[in-house]
Amino acid sequence: MTAALTFALVLGLLAKTSLLAGAGLAAARWIARRPSDRVEVLRATTVLLLALPLLAAFGPALRLDVLPGLAADTASAEPLWAGTAGPVAGVAISGAILWPSPIVILAWIWALGAAAILARLLVGLCLLRRWTALAEPVRCPAWKAALDDLRPGRRPALLSSSSVGGPLSWGLPPGAILIDRASLATPEAAPAILAHEMAHVRRCDWLFLMLSRLMLAVFWFNPLVWKLHADLAAASEDAADAEAVRHVDPGLYARTLVSLASDTTPHSSVALAMAADPQALKRRISRVMNQPAFRTRPWAIGLTLAGLVAIATPLAALELHTAPTPPAPPAAPVLPAPDAPPRAPQPPAAPLPVAAALQAGAPPAPPEWPERLPPAAPPAPPVPPAHDGFAVPPAPPAPPAPPRHRQVVVIENGVTRDATPEEEAAAERARGLATTARLQADEARNQALGARRQAEAARQQGGRSRAMAAQARGQAVRARHDAQNQRLVATAQMREGAVQMRREGARYSDPAYRAKAIAEARVHGRTVTDAQLQAIGPRLIAQADRLEDRASGLAEGGAD
Repeated sequence: MTAALTFALVLGLLAKTSLLAGAGLAAARWIARRPSDRVEVLRATTVLLLALPLLAAFGPALRLDVLPGLAADTASAEPLWAGTAGPVAGVAISGAILWPSPIVILAWIWALGAAAILARLLVGLCLLRRWTALAEPVRCPAWKAALDDLRPGRRPALLSSSSVGGPLSWGLPPGAILIDRASLATPEAAPAILAHEMAHVRRCDWLFLMLSRLMLAVFWFNPLVWKLHADLAAASEDAADAEAVRHVDPGLYARTLVSLASDTTPHSSVALAMAADPQALKRRISRVMNQPAFRTRPWAIGLTLAGLVAIATPLAALELHTAPTPPAPPAAPVLPAPDAPPRAPQPPAAPLPVAAALQAGAPPAPPEWPERLPPAAPPAPPVPPAHDGFAVPPAPPAPPAPPRHRQVVVIENGVTRDATPEEEAAAERARGLATTARLQADEARNQALGARRQAEAARQQGGRSRAMAAQARGQAVRARHDAQNQRLVATAQMREGAVQMRREGARYSDPAYRAKAIAEARVHGRTVTDAQLQAIGPRLIAQADRLEDRASGLAEGGAD
């Protein structure tokens, strides 16, 4: 396959996946408002990306010539090795090893990336199966009661394992839920943890997590596909949070998230962990505590999914090809070469002397009339006779030819003639003007190159300034997020304290509780009256109300 076809194949695949993944990410961000709707849009995008090669292989083809024309590979490729083996039993062998084609090199690079991602996926699945096989069933009554309150249609396997770093769920429904030993020792967190993991099981989030991993293995070379995978995982957690707070108190759920995020034990990459990403904790707690209300718009989501399918279908059929090379312009007509000027007549050779003619065996030349004889050439110097033992000295070298003057010819109506002195002067002036223009063009080109270098230096300086400004903005955003996280945690703690104070104040309205408190005070040597205890209850309730108001004000200030 030529370099042009390889370039068209790679560019076409990258363009198709980028357009489809970008359309899914944009629709999930700007059209889908609820977390569950966002998950549906990202899931549909993942499935369409996986189906893109099948649609391209079995669907119709649409040719589009948009790539620039590339020169065909006319020259044969240079061999990687060429040689001849020595004769063995009278047989000589010669051969050569050629360089692999560009498509073979790209195929090997893609296969290595896909194999790395699939190997990590298989290792994670083997670890999950091992952890599940070695886990023990949960026998704590509090955890069983919390699971019964959720009314699961098909009860998942509730197991305890010391290998996991936090609660996680995996597998197709009914699936399996693995609880770590630290979370198992806090039964008060069981309703929040099981509500979150059961939401994952009901929504089949683990299945689409595996499909997303397969999508990464196929299109790992596209950064937008990695972004799609990360957004799908984050949206799945948000959707599970939104469904879990329908069954448990938001404050209890937020405290559970904070306690799980404090654990730094690594989680599995092929399972759905409740607090696997501590960096997204502040966003999840804010969403849980505020609970924004979104209108249900099934028609908008349906149109979005239909639009994604409408985008994927022509993309799969599209085939990018190189544009045809335009025909070469006709060659300029070749003018006939001017005829050579007639050669001047040569004077006739001088007749040989009689002695020389007799010695050469030719008859002597007849005498001619003096008026018809050409001017006699100067006699050649006599050749000294050769003596015995001596060689004749060589003749002197001929003088150099005089420099030939440049001749200018003019062609008029197919007739060639010598140029006049005026025409030769005009041609010389034209050559001088052309030389001057060429020098001026070189100088202008050098000036443009210097200006381009100065502009590039200024652009690099501006880029460094923008990078420093972006770094400062990032630090400010991180500081603001940290402050918001602390405000949310403080708000949750204040509301929990208000609930406990209100509960304690309500207890003092019970005569039996007051009598028990008076008896305990007497044991410790203190005297408390029933009237004093009755007055404590309203004060605690009033303090709880003030604490609740402060928490609400703090939350509203954080939202602003």
